[in-house]
Amino acid sequence: MTRASRKRRAPELARGRLRILFFLLVLCAAAAGGQATAAVVAATGVALGVWSVSVANARGHSMAHTFATCDWLVLGLCLALDGGAGGWLVLTVPLLILAQLAPSQRASWPYLLVPVLPAVIIMAIADPTLGGNRGLGLAKTGGLVLVGVLLAGRLRRPAAPRPKVASVDPATGFYNRGRLAPMLGELLDDASADHVALSVVCVRLDHFADSRDFYGDEGAEAIVRGVAQRLKRAMGPDDLAFRARRDTFVVALRERSLREARTWSDDLRHEISSRLVAHHKQTVATGAAAFPPLRTPEDLLGEAFDGLRAPEAPALELAFAAAR
Repeated sequence: MTRASRKRRAPELARGRLRILFFLLVLCAAAAGGQATAAVVAATGVALGVWSVSVANARGHSMAHTFATCDWLVLGLCLALDGGAGGWLVLTVPLLILAQLAPSQRASWPYLLVPVLPAVIIMAIADPTLGGNRGLGLAKTGGLVLVGVLLAGRLRRPAAPRPKVASVDPATGFYNRGRLAPMLGELLDDASADHVALSVVCVRLDHFADSRDFYGDEGAEAIVRGVAQRLKRAMGPDDLAFRARRDTFVVALRERSLREARTWSDDLRHEISSRLVAHHKQTVATGAAAFPPLRTPEDLLGEAFDGLRAPEAPALELAFAAAR
């Protein structure tokens, strides 16, 4: 199995394994509470988990949301048999939320949360009062869902730490050009597997050669560092930046459409031009491209560089090709 294949299957495999553990826990809890029928239903959830792991190994994210919906149908039946919102098995709701969300990309969270509704409906059919007071029952269930979401947000696997070796530009802390080709390819694989957008924005300092002539290399690098600081403040926690040339950055914006990327770059240009950078007036040019519809690193970078409308763009594309 290739590294890309493992990455595409990782969230589904993790959810499948956590699904098995979760329903084993529910099974044991129901059995300990004397709820034999609920325990049998929970055993169905365990079997579902085993099947989902098999599917994840063979077909990646195929049927992922179907399995998530079945999770809540099975848990809803267990809760209905245990007394619904008034039973103590309802306290397992945050654990199922955590098992589904923690291994998953944030863009897929809404799709994984929508199936909570069938569980609530099943509980309401079994007990229309939802534990004696419909309003309190709904509030309690909603609060438990929120607890699960908050826990998942805290435990969500963070982005891989950025290396502190030669692959990082020492002046800015961004990845250097040598890392652009392989890392952008990995980001595209992830975006394709998770069915989310990925945008690339190229940022080039205007009149950089003039800055070097007037202020020297040290002064010009101070301006580059100042622009890099503005970039860092504008980037999200999962975004990545590269110093592709002395005067050019490439920023990968995860889970952002082309329209969002253009809005982001417009805001960045205004932020940089509206205040002095290293005590000097500075402007930047930007270009953006996105997956989909573009599906290769070369196409993304080519269109983003074209947006710069500068003679340096073809040279950057050649440099990128050489780095591959």
